[in-house]
Amino acid sequence: MPIRSDRQRKESILVADQDQRVLELLQITLSGRGYAVRTAADGVEALEEIDRAQPDLAVVGVRLARKSGLQVLEAVRAESRTARMPVILIAGTASNESRIQGLRLGADDYLVKPFSPRELMIKIRTILDRAADLRLLQLRHRALREEARRQGEELLRAREEMGRYLARIGGLLRRVEELGQEPDLAAVLARLVAACSHELELARVCVLVHGKGGDALRARAWQGIEEAIVRPLRLAAGDFLCQTLRLEGRTMGADEFSGYPLAADDLLKLSAAGLTHVTPVLSPQRELIAVVAGGEKWSGEAIDRFDLHLLDLLARAAAGAIREAEDSAAERRAFVDTAAQLIAVVEGRYEHLRGHSARVHDLSLRLADELSLPARRRETVGYVAWLHDLGALEQYAQLQEEARRLSDGERLDLRRRGSAAVRRLLESSGLPEVAEALGHLHEYWDGHGVPDGLAGESIPLAARVVALANAYDALTHERPHRPAYAPAEALALLHERGGSRYDPSLVRAFEKVLGIEAEPEGAQSLTMPTMRGPASRSK
Repeated sequence: MPIRSDRQRKESILVADQDQRVLELLQITLSGRGYAVRTAADGVEALEEIDRAQPDLAVVGVRLARKSGLQVLEAVRAESRTARMPVILIAGTASNESRIQGLRLGADDYLVKPFSPRELMIKIRTILDRAADLRLLQLRHRALREEARRQGEELLRAREEMGRYLARIGGLLRRVEELGQEPDLAAVLARLVAACSHELELARVCVLVHGKGGDALRARAWQGIEEAIVRPLRLAAGDFLCQTLRLEGRTMGADEFSGYPLAADDLLKLSAAGLTHVTPVLSPQRELIAVVAGGEKWSGEAIDRFDLHLLDLLARAAAGAIREAEDSAAERRAFVDTAAQLIAVVEGRYEHLRGHSARVHDLSLRLADELSLPARRRETVGYVAWLHDLGALEQYAQLQEEARRLSDGERLDLRRRGSAAVRRLLESSGLPEVAEALGHLHEYWDGHGVPDGLAGESIPLAARVVALANAYDALTHERPHRPAYAPAEALALLHERGGSRYDPSLVRAFEKVLGIEAEPEGAQSLTMPTMRGPASRSK
């Protein structure tokens, strides 16, 4: 806003003198020069006029009734509202003492009667111009100070905002580093969703990835969206929306597709899940690996340019992490498949073991489903089931050809050697959870198992699940030293050992999986009667 000069208004002057002729002369002279003139005949009246009218300048006689001109000047300078008002003193005699005292009290000039009206006009004009210039400078100074204050506040806000941006970038970089350290796809996607939620502050986010053997991108990880809504969400990789994302290679808002009928179906699906923007995750070859779909921020604020930049940065990091996790998962599956085929070949040589690992795998996964285990833990259970006999391959011949009961010491030694062999085989396989479970497959719920004497829930869940499925299959199939048990009999044995060897809650869940009831106590001996041969071994 431009600063308005005081010179654009009519300036006012107060004349105070005990000589009425001086008052009239100055009033006529000053009025003729365009000034608004007020008069006062004594000091008290002069102060009242100054307080009421706030004139631009005062011409005050030194000799005044009730209060002298020097007292008026002193009172003017003492009041904050009038302290800067120009004052010219008029004296009847040229007394140096009076002149010095007036100047010391702050008079802007000092005239001695008789004086030339022209001289007075020049002095008034000079003083008013100087006062106006000073006020203008003060206004400009205040304006500059206000501008400096405003800019300082803006700079402070900018610094605070930059600090928040740097903090978000730092948090995102940590998330990116974590993404690259995850060997498992489910963990990569979970971290990707967490990064979008915490660092980008998205209230809703969903990651869609190519499904096996198809060209549809399916929801694999999400947050802030009801499962019933997000589970059916599919985006066809060959459709308009995904192809546009692949070509653009950037985050796009749903509104950018609103004018294209070919994207209408996909937009409807995204809208139903509260998702308003989509980010492509592209391989170096520009292949669409995944899509990160997000909604509004927790605060309700719109996604800004900085958020879009962070999203694109996160997507680039996620591309490598997803590819590495998929390759790692493929390598793990290949290892497990190869090992499972090897075990199946060895089992095929012995009539009593043929199909054993496949059945244990099926039972273990059914129990995992009964327990509603998440996909990653269910996969671990399946791998452990396929490989549960990996450490005992070299002992198959001895176990199957000798129809005798092993001593307690032989049994413990056999299990220790099997656990050690599995750990050696899997130490560099990229399957730490599987190796851990296989290494503790022979732990007992009561802590009397091997190799480490773990007890209760400190035993890996996958080990507890597979141990139960393995024991049931072994009991319900013939072995060289005994015939097979009926399913109800085998389940009764498992119930008897629940709380000592097996997790009792898993035994109860396993009964639901089998859909049978254990044979009541007393219907048979649970210690494997002599008609069935020597006391049991699991295999």
